[in-house]
Amino acid sequence: MVSRLLRLMGVPVYDCDREAKRLMDGEAAIRKALIEAVGAEVYDASGRLNRRYLASYMFGHPERVDVVNRIVHPAIRADFRRWARQTGSPIVAVESAILSEAGMESDVDAVWMVHAPENVRVERAVLRDAASEEAVRNRMKNQLGE
Repeated sequence: MVSRLLRLMGVPVYDCDREAKRLMDGEAAIRKALIEAVGAEVYDASGRLNRRYLASYMFGHPERVDVVNRIVHPAIRADFRRWARQTGSPIVAVESAILSEAGMESDVDAVWMVHAPENVRVERAVLRDAASEEAVRNRMKNQLGE
């Protein structure tokens, strides 16, 4: 909601979740590193990231989450920096559930933490991602404040 309001006010907003999906699908270096770390099954026959496979690979294995994050987070951070420069806007925003964990806190001047009750967050994520409640709750366990 906050991101939508900022966009309505003309502030460009970088959505880390959406951009991570784009990068994981389209960036050759990320693809290569994920295949080396997780296995060829992490991409389907059409070359798209197999998100369910990746989620099941990481579920219950914090060390695997760390490996994937070390591949993806630096790419997101670099992409955000490039994007922010290219907007030409004096003010930009970044939407991220794991800003600190991704090492991006030094890329921003201020942090707004928006909180919603857990059941509301789960419901929104289930609808947005077409994911199961269990999958959403497991993902939330790896986010700040959970």
